[in-house]
Amino acid sequence: MCETASGMPWEDLVQTRVAVPLGMASLGFGFPPGPLIGHNEDGEPSQEASDPLWHSVAYAAHATIDDWRKFLGIHLGALRGLNGQGEKIGLSDEGLLRIQTPVSPAVEGEGFDGPEGPEGYGLGWKTQWNPCPDGEESVAVPTGCLWHYGTNFYFNSGQYLRGEDGLMIMVASNSGSMLVRLAVRSAIESVLEILSTQEPLP
Repeated sequence: MCETASGMPWEDLVQTRVAVPLGMASLGFGFPPGPLIGHNEDGEPSQEASDPLWHSVAYAAHATIDDWRKFLGIHLGALRGLNGQGEKIGLSDEGLLRIQTPVSPAVEGEGFDGPEGPEGYGLGWKTQWNPCPDGEESVAVPTGCLWHYGTNFYFNSGQYLRGEDGLMIMVASNSGSMLVRLAVRSAIESVLEILSTQEPLP
């Protein structure tokens, strides 16, 4: 839709509307450049993978951790109610908040992430920390969080943002296996558990 409306490839849109304004010089598309090597579900290494072009927009972008932080920073700022965050990428505050606002109904049997809570999924953001797999209790967290996993089946990443105290958790791995995806969630969960037993940060 964006390509049709703008007449530009989505890669160019992301570069001009996101990467350049935020100073994300490392943002690129397709597989990350060497020497970083991804690994598939069976642990086999690869420096390239092919997929239909229509699917690329879902996961074919990469950046350094520091540049990734810049992108997450505008969303965390908006989540905390700081004004002018959307302007950094050419959006109004209302437009940026709309990206974070859930629009989907509850979906039973969603799979790995568990069933979605009512209206718990926005445009790429989940807004409720769902129960752990196999019926385990999930760490209780306040409302006002954004999180999501990302994978191209050779790398895994996850992020968790919490507006209440400005918390940002970022996890990345050069393995695309489901086991690592579980580990990404466990890492986020562990940090949340540790923080829940400590005094709030000043």
